[in-house]
Amino acid sequence: MKHDALFILGLPGSGKGTQARKLSEKLGYYYFEMGEVLRHIAEDNTPFGKSVKNSLTHGNLLSDEDIVEVIKLELRHLEVGSGIVFDGVPRRVGQGKFLLDYLKNILGKTNFGTVVINITKEECVKRIAFRSSTAHRADDNEEAVNRRVQEQSATLVEVLDLLKGSSAVYEIDGMPPIEEVERAISSALNISDAS
Repeated sequence: MKHDALFILGLPGSGKGTQARKLSEKLGYYYFEMGEVLRHIAEDNTPFGKSVKNSLTHGNLLSDEDIVEVIKLELRHLEVGSGIVFDGVPRRVGQGKFLLDYLKNILGKTNFGTVVINITKEECVKRIAFRSSTAHRADDNEEAVNRRVQEQSATLVEVLDLLKGSSAVYEIDGMPPIEEVERAISSALNISDAS
């Protein structure tokens, strides 16, 4: 049975964004990337926009309440029957509980899959340093990166424990080249490259 909602998780720099985007294109699913949404909100000259910008600049995660509001706003336009790929969401158990409930009870989604792209912490820092030199992001400074890696390493385990109760979980080695990781994900999800 095909998953109607997929969560793509991993440390910063694991390639989750690249793989989530490829997967959403391959499946024709709606692509939800929290980081991109938050960076867009951070450009707004509103109190919430300024708060988001400050959090991103300092590598702090937003509160679950703020994330829940962003999710509600973004998903209200999702067409009935549309599949969805979440890039980097949920980050914490509170977000995960809300999101699973919202998907089931509001959007009618019931078949979830979670892809975890695993890389070492050292590889994580190396990839982000490279990304910072090619496409500067406010949340890619060294202090912010170290804080994100620490926080996300700890919370990823908790989020996975939650998702395992409602979702098939696929552990993927994120160390090989992008194309190999993409093939491993397609194979794990039983998706033909021709689809």
